[in-house]
Amino acid sequence: MDASYALAKFLVEMIDRGRSADRTGVEVEVPLAQHELASLIGVSRNSMVRALSSLRSLGLVATTNQTVRVLDAAGLQQYVQSPPAAAGRPRAPDTWTTRDR
Repeated sequence: MDASYALAKFLVEMIDRGRSADRTGVEVEVPLAQHELASLIGVSRNSMVRALSSLRSLGLVATTNQTVRVLDAAGLQQYVQSPPAAAGRPRAPDTWTTRDR
């Protein structure tokens, strides 16, 4: 499972359990170090770092010390509903570029 997807799914589950919300986003306090959070969702610490970076670059989350703020809960939910392709799985032919053929 892709680390970004696993983290997004975890955050959506946290939101669904009724974490606090405010006007600027949903704050999910994760009182764990990155390696502990990584272990919880079954990925390496390096994968967790990349996953957080990826979700930040998509504008879905912001992070501070042991806090993840979901900036776009609907976008995060959409991300979870459209999981990335499995690693190593070839792309569908209709997504190939001229260079791939």
